[in-house]
Amino acid sequence: LLHLSQKNYGVSLRSFNQVIKDYPRSNKKVSAMFGKAMLLKKMELNQQSAQALRDLIKQHPGAPEASRAQVEL
Repeated sequence: LLHLSQKNYGVSLRSFNQVIKDYPRSNKKVSAMFGKAMLLKKMELNQQSAQALRDLIKQHPGAPEASRAQVEL
């Protein structure tokens, strides 16, 4: 996401939320959930980041991103 490289965190966060909301069955949802969690961490919103990671693990335990989420927690 170009917005991340330009530190437009608010725009990036909205983009991740849009994918999560609008495409709940898409294979992009899990990536968006992980991206959102990492963005929150980058923004130093550690509690929200941890919750987003836990949500990802709970909702998609078999996804590769869930393994990465476990590491980030």
